[in-house]
Amino acid sequence: DIVSLINDIKEDPLFNYTLKALIKLGEVEENVAQNWLESFLWKIITRHYQKRLTQSDIDALIDLFSGEVKNKVTKCRIIAWLQNVYLRTSEIVLDKGVLLRIPTKDDFEVQYPLGAPIYYNLQPMILPDAILQIEKQMTPDLQDIAIIEYYVTALQLYKPCSAYVYYIKIEPNSVIYPVKHYKSIQSLQASTFRYTLTSNDADKLRALIKEIVPRLPLNDTGKPRLEHFLGIALSRYQASLLKMEPLSVRLAYAVFGLEALYLKEG
Repeated sequence: DIVSLINDIKEDPLFNYTLKALIKLGEVEENVAQNWLESFLWKIITRHYQKRLTQSDIDALIDLFSGEVKNKVTKCRIIAWLQNVYLRTSEIVLDKGVLLRIPTKDDFEVQYPLGAPIYYNLQPMILPDAILQIEKQMTPDLQDIAIIEYYVTALQLYKPCSAYVYYIKIEPNSVIYPVKHYKSIQSLQASTFRYTLTSNDADKLRALIKEIVPRLPLNDTGKPRLEHFLGIALSRYQASLLKMEPLSVRLAYAVFGLEALYLKEG
């Protein structure tokens, strides 16, 4: 089996030579470098057994592996489940590598690794209204998801909309980060304001993302900076859209947001 074969390879002097080179190149401890090298071997051997390993595949895996070791990042696909935004077109390109699209059956299929606990993927029972899909070079860490907030904020500003993300899946195309990550990030929120996008909205939405959103005072997590008057206004606007409060309270949040716009910066 694959485990036995890898154990045999580890007895070869070339394995130890490569391991030492990895430790130096990646500036990591021996156990980390060994995990990386074993993961690389696992991918090569698995594809060989599946009879889908060509020389170009080997070259591509070597390039991917070496790039990850040097840069500590890899290409990831972020799949974020959205509520309260609907599409009458299959997809809208929001930015380079960023799509807003309708859900497909593939979004709901889950592969459980052998031996994974039952809570490995806590996929919600409530289906998304839309999918925000982002291709990005990153460390596949569920803490590094500020980019999602950036585009959700754009959707909230395009028209009043109770848009929010409640489930995230990160799929790395990786040798050293082979595991998918899943996270339910918050409970369901208010759904008072909804809208439907068509292909006619694409250019206007992209213009908003390019010209307006980069000027917003957002912190490292993608949330409004509350020491800035625009950040205060945006935070109160979002509260009026999402808070599970009586309508009168949410209207008050909106008014407070307008009030903050008249405050002097600082």
